[in-house]
Amino acid sequence: TSRASNATYVDSAGLVKTSYINNILHSEDFTNWNFNNGSLSNELYVAPNGTQTAIKYIPDTNNTASHRIFQSNSSSGTLSLYAKNAGLGYISLVGQATGTGSKGVSFNLTNGTVHDSTNATGEIIDVGNGWYRIIVKPNTGGQSYFMINPHNGVTPDKNNKFRTTYAGDGTSGVIIWGAMLSDDINNEGDYVKTEATATGGPRYSHDPETLTPT
Repeated sequence: TSRASNATYVDSAGLVKTSYINNILHSEDFTNWNFNNGSLSNELYVAPNGTQTAIKYIPDTNNTASHRIFQSNSSSGTLSLYAKNAGLGYISLVGQATGTGSKGVSFNLTNGTVHDSTNATGEIIDVGNGWYRIIVKPNTGGQSYFMINPHNGVTPDKNNKFRTTYAGDGTSGVIIWGAMLSDDINNEGDYVKTEATATGGPRYSHDPETLTPT
């Protein structure tokens, strides 16, 4: 069963690990999120887990720093998201705070590298079929929003909440799925799906001596 807190467990290799709660709500349903200066596709795409549940965000043609999808969330922890290039090759994931206090990383979705960062360390993991899991580990806690900013490669403004100013073409975008915010700034945890409440994953464990599932 799912949980409302972290839990430790023994994995199949006999290692003690932590299963983290996901503090993001509606982690796969971005129609329940806020978004500006862009639209969500009517079409759904194949997600990293093989389900037809991923969606494309398409920035509009306004020249603005507000092409974004976001959720109000003040939990301190590691941010992560699955993202795929759909015409735009870059995306920033940001724990937005005031002024220069935001913690963010910009990622290159074409070659799978970190593009730029502020107040945080980034990691990008190739999970196949053009998908990457992008991870942001803040240097310190404290944020107001979980912010997703697809962009065209312009350098984010570290003096303005790590935002990027550009005009979209009304067609190109980024496919996204599986947002997560753990409650540990040093660990992203395994992805856990949520709906209307924050949720921890089922706690599957193994006997530490025999490795038999318990």
